[in-house]
Amino acid sequence: EAAFRCALRFVGNMYVQELFALLDDDGDGKLSRSDLHAAADRLGWHWPEAPLFAVLDLLCSQGAMSRDRALDVLAAKGELPPEENLQVLVLAGDGSTYDMGLSATSGAIHRGLDFWYLCYDNEAYGNTGFQTSSSSPLGSQTSTSPGGTPQTKKDIFEIWRAQHPPYVATVCAHDPVDLAEKIDRASKRQGPKLFLSLASCPTGWGFNPELGDEIARLALETGVWPLKEAIDGQVRHTWIPNRFRPVEEYLRPQRRFRHLFKPERQENTLRQIQENVDRYWESVRSKHEEFASNIAGGQQESKS
Repeated sequence: EAAFRCALRFVGNMYVQELFALLDDDGDGKLSRSDLHAAADRLGWHWPEAPLFAVLDLLCSQGAMSRDRALDVLAAKGELPPEENLQVLVLAGDGSTYDMGLSATSGAIHRGLDFWYLCYDNEAYGNTGFQTSSSSPLGSQTSTSPGGTPQTKKDIFEIWRAQHPPYVATVCAHDPVDLAEKIDRASKRQGPKLFLSLASCPTGWGFNPELGDEIARLALETGVWPLKEAIDGQVRHTWIPNRFRPVEEYLRPQRRFRHLFKPERQENTLRQIQENVDRYWESVRSKHEEFASNIAGGQQESKS
């Protein structure tokens, strides 16, 4: 609720306490899904659940970052003891990260606020019925794209990196060591520390929960989800498969891609998905070879 209060202030609402009390239906000082539904019924707000909670998600993500700014101001004034200058962690889904909350995050990165940001990326609006987000991959079924998402996934890693934050990384639960090492490196840096985590989603993706780690492993081994980091803008891939498995091995176990195989194979879409992955890794390989060539050339010149 603290983040919610800060969020409302952040967007210019001067009646924070009154609105919070209005929405807190049971008066326990906390906002829950049941509170919001009850308040909506009582006030005659006939909003669908999706936009109602999408707006609240946006407000809370903005609020966490505005809270960080408030802590900075108090610390600069000497009004906040060092032991109370808390670290701020923003937890957000791909909907608010890639879409609704991007402007707030962009502003926070631009101002160089010191905060951690973790995007739990399950590639759709998972809390509100699994609608398409700009993180939804090409060909994937969602509740609003039953025939398959026609667009390719937005590259939020590069959008973030373009603003020159000190640290950006992708992570995956299948490789906890990679995650731990990235957190350690990020912790030594001041400013925005941004993480994208692949969140394999049994309900939305359509697979048995016991296959969660297997799906995550296939995302890495097919090259669909690259593990990488950017430190002060310099990109490094922290794990590259020795042999890339066909992307189909990642797609087949998931119900959201089943229509690409049955009743007829959608060859064009399958080919485009594979080509997109191949193109990405070819660009990585080309940049690596160019870098290695430049280093070798420089060493030759120094010897001569």
